[in-house]
Amino acid sequence: MTDTDVLHHDLNAFDAACQRLYSDGLLSEETLVRLHAVVHREAWEMETLRHLEN
Repeated sequence: MTDTDVLHHDLNAFDAACQRLYSDGLLSEETLVRLHAVVHREAWEMETLRHLEN
């Protein structure tokens, strides 16, 4: 598995966990959207930097 595959797997797991929290009423929709945006933006930036370094 490549680093990119691991990152995508981890993001999918994160998204699923957040969705469960939202479905259980433990996370508001606004917080869900904000978390998703921040985590995915940071992951994209990290992946972009990794590609630029190689």
